[in-house]
Amino acid sequence: MLMSQHPSVHAIIHNSFENMQAYLLLVNSFPDAVVLPAVLKDCLFSAAAESQNPLALDIHQRLHQDTLYMGKLCPLVRISYDELPLH
Repeated sequence: MLMSQHPSVHAIIHNSFENMQAYLLLVNSFPDAVVLPAVLKDCLFSAAAESQNPLALDIHQRLHQDTLYMGKLCPLVRISYDELPLH
């Protein structure tokens, strides 16, 4: 599903991966299942808000207004622990 997204949405989802990695490395390495959905949403919101893409504002607004859309994008942001860089 990620590759079928518009390039602007694809870039925001990609940036949200980095936000999720930062959260896992710096805030909470083992978030519980209750907290994780809110963290995923925050990662998407912040990726859209920080994007320099001209369509990012529209995407950011849609993420806030359309819970179905947000629900479809959140699973794309999940990463496995073996994808984290070991520095």
